[in-house]
Amino acid sequence: MNKNTVNQKSGLKKLFLEPDPKQVIKDPEKISKKYHFLQPTIFIAIYLLYFASYLGRKQLAIGFCGPAEAHNLGIEDVFGINHNVYAILGVIYYTAYGIGKFLGGVMADKANVRVALPTSLIVSAVVPLGIIWGCNLFSAGTISQGTMILMMYISWGISAFIQAASFPMCSKILTFWYSNKNRATIWSFWSTSHELGSAASLGLATFLITRFNYQAVFYIPAVIGISVSIVALILLRDKPVTQGLPDVETFAGTIITKTEEDDNEPVDNRSYGQVFKEEILKNKNIWVLSLSFICLYIMRTGPVDWFQRVLQGDPLGTLKTILVPTFGCLGTLSIPWVSEKIFKGRRAPALFIYFLVATVCFTLIYLTASPKGGGNPIIALPEAIATPVQFVLYALLGISTYGPLVMIGGVASIESASKKVASAATGFTGGMGYVGSVLMSIFGGIFAEMGTGYMFAVWIIAGIIAMLLMLVAWNQKANKEYSH
Repeated sequence: MNKNTVNQKSGLKKLFLEPDPKQVIKDPEKISKKYHFLQPTIFIAIYLLYFASYLGRKQLAIGFCGPAEAHNLGIEDVFGINHNVYAILGVIYYTAYGIGKFLGGVMADKANVRVALPTSLIVSAVVPLGIIWGCNLFSAGTISQGTMILMMYISWGISAFIQAASFPMCSKILTFWYSNKNRATIWSFWSTSHELGSAASLGLATFLITRFNYQAVFYIPAVIGISVSIVALILLRDKPVTQGLPDVETFAGTIITKTEEDDNEPVDNRSYGQVFKEEILKNKNIWVLSLSFICLYIMRTGPVDWFQRVLQGDPLGTLKTILVPTFGCLGTLSIPWVSEKIFKGRRAPALFIYFLVATVCFTLIYLTASPKGGGNPIIALPEAIATPVQFVLYALLGISTYGPLVMIGGVASIESASKKVASAATGFTGGMGYVGSVLMSIFGGIFAEMGTGYMFAVWIIAGIIAMLLMLVAWNQKANKEYSH
């Protein structure tokens, strides 16, 4: 009995841990064919996975609060829940996500991403349904409103913790399957799954809540997430060495083994713990990136989570919110080009420009928008151009806040540390970034009902701090492991 239990545990552990390397294929043609087949296949898998994960994490703003133009459809109004519950849900979610992202980054370096990544999405797709089950039990008179709210907190928090592991695992795949010659570009294209996922989530949730009810807002994304996970389980693979392939940098060069010069280089014999301590915890640039990521997440989380309240009563409120992540794709795709072509691989100057544009956009949106509850804007534009100008500002806001997301949370982080801790580096900066989301939820709970000026002040101050941090890392270049 005990022997069988040990074997079962051993088998389960083996399933989720990184597979052993296979003997490297000798035939260059077979290597090339396998790489050219697996690279796009794996990209499609992780793109769909992350897109689907956003459908199941960004629907809360609509499902709970209702769309900006019809708030009475959301859980909050249907059940007469205090508006601060939404803010607390945000604090719980982002705290759990930040912790999970850091821990997930450490675990991802040793995980079998082919199995662990789809599994995490399946679980995180099902767990948020606890929100709906709580509502149903309360409606049936089985539980109190307090217990219903507690079920919301628990299910949303567990979902966040599990979802958090998906980004570090995706970063591991991008690091090991794509070379430095095109990694920034590939990463930026993959990161559009964030933006399109956010936009699609808001659009889908608005459609579902207006055509059906708040329950559909949670059930449909769960079905999509499970379906995509099953497909990804078939398509994904772990690192190239587990498929009998040489390192991607070798493949991207001449598809040969190490050169004599490589053999003469000192071998890094540091333990994982030593590398983590020296390359992350004691790395000044990682800390600068992490602090700027806190500011970025205040600016990025704010619009998607809180514009439904800030724009309450605006008939175009949901459309304006959707513009932010939709145009964020342009920021994601453009920032690698700006940093490579204009600043010769230096990331900080490019990030400074994007933070500057975001700060200006927040300022102008506030100055030209009607205050919550009516009234005249500070700068009254002619009626014919007021709405188009607002649309342009929201689009630019998306470009300038989502561009730094891929650069700081991905490319700049892994380039600032050793490749041995690539996932942990993104997990660390990403986890720190969610401190910003937690702060945004707290600020939102305090300021949302007090007036738009307080909310916009938070976003503008965050932008200014982020720009100052970029000045500290202005001349920072990639770790030599990532040099061309």
